[in-house]
Order: sequence, then structure tokens, then C-alpha cells
Amino acid sequence: MTTSEILLDLAPHGSGFITETELIEMLPHGSGIDCSWRIEPRADGVDCFNSFHMMDENGSYCGYAEFSVRIFHAKHDVFNPLKGPCAGQIQVVQRKGDIDFKIVCRGNAWRRNVAYGLKDYLTETVGFSLEKILTHRRETIAAASV
Repeated sequence: MTTSEILLDLAPHGSGFITETELIEMLPHGSGIDCSWRIEPRADGVDCFNSFHMMDENGSYCGYAEFSVRIFHAKHDVFNPLKGPCAGQIQVVQRKGDIDFKIVCRGNAWRRNVAYGLKDYLTETVGFSLEKILTHRRETIAAASV
């Protein structure tokens, strides 16, 4: 892999790189995500742009809701103090350097669909794909180190 192909380091502390082609193949396709992914590298990660093909109450397509997925490394640790029987203990939610993502939405078409759970659907679908990408990358790194 050449340096120009490297898009994003998907492992904290630099041991799991992914190319633009690999990322596009592993991001979700279908089930409303019917357009082609467009990728833009950023200093702190990558932005992935697409649109959701919306349907009306009769099942007819009625336009697109644009969205992007910002994939980045967490900048700090996130902890959750526990309550109840586990009071006094702390749950580690995220470690600095872990891969995280955020759904970013634009336009009126998006606002109309928030009430129907579109953001929740996209968060779950993209989260599942990102986990698949990270698992694949860990397996590739493990196989290379044997």
C-alpha cells in the first residue's frame, strides 16, 4: 500500500490503515442508502457523504435526504460514573484515540424525517458497518503479525 492510498488510520497509535476503496466497500449500501459514497479526508479523520432515498407513506420514493458521516479519533477519554449497586465504580465509555463517528445532516428533507427515526436508523447502520470495518482491520493486523 502506498502512502497516497492511505485514507485513515483505524487503530489508536497507528497500526491499522484503510484505503478509500476499502472504506467505500465496507460502508452501508442499499436499504435507502442508494447513492454513491463520496469521501473527503480531513486532518482529524474523514467525511463520507451520501443521501438517503426517502419514501412517503404510500411506499413511493419522494426525494433524498443528504447526510455525511464524520469518522474520527476520540480526542479524550469518556467515563460514566455508575449508580445503584455499582455506585463508586466507573464505566469506560471511550478511550482517547478510539475510532468514533458522528452523523451530520443538512436540509429540510432531513428535518422532515427526524420524527420517523432516520437519524437513529443511519446511526445504527453506519455503526454496524464501522464495527465490521474495525473487526476486519484487527484481523488483518493479527494475520500480518503471525
